[in-house]
Amino acid sequence: MRIISVNQMYEADRMMADSGMSGASLMDAAGRNCAELVQKIWPVGRVIVLCGPGNNGGDGFVAYRYLEQMGRDIHLFLAGNVDQLLGDVEGAAELVLDDIRPISQLLMDGDEGFKLQSGDVVIDAIFGAGLSRALDGEILDVANLINSSQANVISIDVPTGVFGDSGEMVSDAIRADATITFEALKTAHIIEPAASICGQVHVAKIGISPEVFDQICEDIYLNTPDIWAKHLTWPNRHSHKHMRGRLGVVSGDAGSTGAARLAARAGLRMGAGVVTLFGEQEAIPEMAASMQAVMTRAYSDVDELFISAREMSSLVFGPAAGVTEVTRFKVAALLQLGIPIVLDADALTVFEDDPSYLFGLLHEKCVITPHIGEFERIFPSVLKKSENKINAARSAAQRAGCVVVLKGADTVIAAPKGDARVNIHGSSFLATAGSGDVLAGMISGWMAQGVEPLEAASASVWLHGEASLTGGAGLISEDLMEYFPRILTRFYEESGQTNVLWERKIEISS
Repeated sequence: MRIISVNQMYEADRMMADSGMSGASLMDAAGRNCAELVQKIWPVGRVIVLCGPGNNGGDGFVAYRYLEQMGRDIHLFLAGNVDQLLGDVEGAAELVLDDIRPISQLLMDGDEGFKLQSGDVVIDAIFGAGLSRALDGEILDVANLINSSQANVISIDVPTGVFGDSGEMVSDAIRADATITFEALKTAHIIEPAASICGQVHVAKIGISPEVFDQICEDIYLNTPDIWAKHLTWPNRHSHKHMRGRLGVVSGDAGSTGAARLAARAGLRMGAGVVTLFGEQEAIPEMAASMQAVMTRAYSDVDELFISAREMSSLVFGPAAGVTEVTRFKVAALLQLGIPIVLDADALTVFEDDPSYLFGLLHEKCVITPHIGEFERIFPSVLKKSENKINAARSAAQRAGCVVVLKGADTVIAAPKGDARVNIHGSSFLATAGSGDVLAGMISGWMAQGVEPLEAASASVWLHGEASLTGGAGLISEDLMEYFPRILTRFYEESGQTNVLWERKIEISS
């Protein structure tokens, strides 16, 4: 599913108009889809349609007309004056002109007033994604009234009070149970804090050609398996462990090896054929005591680590590494190898005072996986200067020259050329110690098998989230490993490949 900006949607509408499709036709399709969704979700109860003066209001007028034809008990209100409506909005309003009442009636007492009731369905068609100012006056009062009511709310495009491109919102924005948008997602539907008040988002087709979006939009998508599943690699009857890649994970000091052990086990679960934990001699006993299929190898200095790491297909470094000068030296040495590597946590923070030095070392086979705090340390002010988190991650990837995974409830995976995927698949139970270390190991595990950095990162972030949904409440990072085989088996079976060592049957007749 593509993610677009407000202006790109305006441009798509214009291009369709140039090709002969009228704005009124698009508005009719949008309003009809809204009406059908309301009928599907809430087939009974009064329906209150609140329209604004723009195209969102036009969609609302159309939805009113269709729901009236369906026999619903329906009521129509306008924020503003009918004589100020223009173009297609004016045309849509003219068809229901006699039914339009001023929105101020929702705020009145007595016989002139209209009171919301429990079970009502409110269609919020006041302001759309193009809003760029705070709510005020009677619109502010109406928003507060709706939020304090027990009515069900569906918003058209985005809830009134939400800014479509930034994912920000005013404090009194209408809180929707559902949102219907058209053709593609907008930033506000998936980036916090706005995403939390959109409710269930429904994307409806209204007749805009996909080729139009291909012409005007960047490659920014919701992170879903249809993007990356075809890039995953699987063993066949000729595979052996060395063909499946060698993953090396560099551990922290003795007493701080848990993060590296989590990463190593996760990489092994993703299919890396041989996984080795590198550590200083004092750390080896505690690692060896807790790992069976993962090997350990000691090194005495950075030069020896460099020599040992040359044998690896991919690397992980940073979790619990320590924010020290030695960590800086290790990062510099490992990046000189030019092999795929995931840098996380301390391997990023250690460059807080001189991020440009790190950027000079990074290469296209790298993936860096900062959370917001780490991101701001090495990309100071980028978030503040960017319109939204997606653009911040894209700017950072271009600056770093590698894939950036900006972690959070709305993780953004961005590549240097501008491609980006946004992941909202997962649960809040991932907010637990070690979950980021697991993710780092997963990404490098796929890269060890030859999967490209963007696809490895996109797949790992989604699979990480899927495991968290499988685990649910009480999840700890070690639990994630137990859910991966079942999840990966599903993807393997859906890939259409067959492993003949599993499936070959021999029949012997007497």
